[in-house]
Amino acid sequence: QLAVMAFGIADTMVASRYSASALAALSVGSAVFISVYASLMGIFQALLPVWAEHRGARQPEAIGHSLRQCLYLYLYAACCVLGMWVLLSPDALLRATRVPPELQKEVKLYLGVLALGLPPALLFLIYSALNQALGRPQLVTWLQVLSLAAKVPLSIWFTFGGAGVAAMGAEGCAWGTVAVNYLMGALALTLLRRQDFYAPLRLWQRLGGPDWPLLARFARLGL
Repeated sequence: QLAVMAFGIADTMVASRYSASALAALSVGSAVFISVYASLMGIFQALLPVWAEHRGARQPEAIGHSLRQCLYLYLYAACCVLGMWVLLSPDALLRATRVPPELQKEVKLYLGVLALGLPPALLFLIYSALNQALGRPQLVTWLQVLSLAAKVPLSIWFTFGGAGVAAMGAEGCAWGTVAVNYLMGALALTLLRRQDFYAPLRLWQRLGGPDWPLLARFARLGL
């Protein structure tokens, strides 16, 4: 949790060094993103006790089945429809909250970039919930710390520019976050594929069709 919060602290420090307008855009954009992310987080975090129950009942294949089914929620409800739509179309929200017009353009650029990083962020969230249910939170901790070590220099580079990259201000902090989110998502998939203790779950099987009663249960629990 400290590593996750340090993402925002690092971006605040970097943006404030760049300009006051970059810091303002970062503050507004982060508030919008956190609202979207936290809302979607509940849907997937609620699966933690479901998977923990399967683990306690010694039903590892049931964990694999329910995880594959939750990918339908991930693809349709969370990423492709709800979350990314809000981040890519924030005009009504920015007007309703009276964000100054001269600031809106920079905020929309920031959110437009962060929208690209939402799918891997939610994928890593599913991985995190799975590991906690399996009693393996240490992997998540180390990956979060590793991602922070990558995030800070990337945010500085993209924000201030250099080495062939133009200075981007607050948008640069967003690109740093997107790059790290994809790194974490890729590492999570690699570990799921290669670590032996995931093998009993039999995750890597055909997805199959949607199990609507199960998905409805997940959605009710998450909401």
